[in-house]
Amino acid sequence: MKKAILVLVIVAVAAIIGFKLAGRKSEPQPQPAPVASQQSTGGKPIFYLFHDPSDQDAGCRRIYAFADRCETELAGKVEVKRPDVEREKNLVEQYQVRVLPTILIASPTGEVQERFEGEDKATAERIDQSLSRLKERMQ
Repeated sequence: MKKAILVLVIVAVAAIIGFKLAGRKSEPQPQPAPVASQQSTGGKPIFYLFHDPSDQDAGCRRIYAFADRCETELAGKVEVKRPDVEREKNLVEQYQVRVLPTILIASPTGEVQERFEGEDKATAERIDQSLSRLKERMQ
């Protein structure tokens, strides 16, 4: 009797799992965000700042300032983008953003060249050095 009940429970669980998996197949799957093209950036490298605008502590503001610096010092040479992480989830997923703030420097085709995560001073120094190198290459 106990074996029969155990078999029924296992069959029922398997049926429920199978039903749920079959239902998922009919749901539309999210499409990955298109990789940035040279046309959309004019052949310029892309500076992405993934952040939470409500996070305004000193460390975050220091990181956010790099996007402003990039826009000013490399105007017309680098495309600066600040994706809305709540609305542009495909982009967040595509670039596997797990930490805010995250800065990515990407080629015109969207291939990540450099990645910086977090807001500590060491990260800020690495971003500063990278922007200096980028600025030298762009001149």
